[in-house]
Amino acid sequence: MTQINYSADLAAMGLSALVTKANALTQEIEQLMQQRQTEGAAYMQQDFNKVEAQYQQSRKHKPSGDGGDY
Repeated sequence: MTQINYSADLAAMGLSALVTKANALTQEIEQLMQQRQTEGAAYMQQDFNKVEAQYQQSRKHKPSGDGGDY
């Protein structure tokens, strides 16, 4: 994809600073979204680990061969 440089046009309209700020904010938002996604994955893994531990614990307390309602 070819990128067109509009710097001269933006400067002529006095919009260079606005575009620079918008690009910086966009980059910051993308970084925050990535951070949130990463943190969300960590929380999901913790929840999965808790459920797995509870499942394993319940298996230890259940007599084998009781024909439970699963």
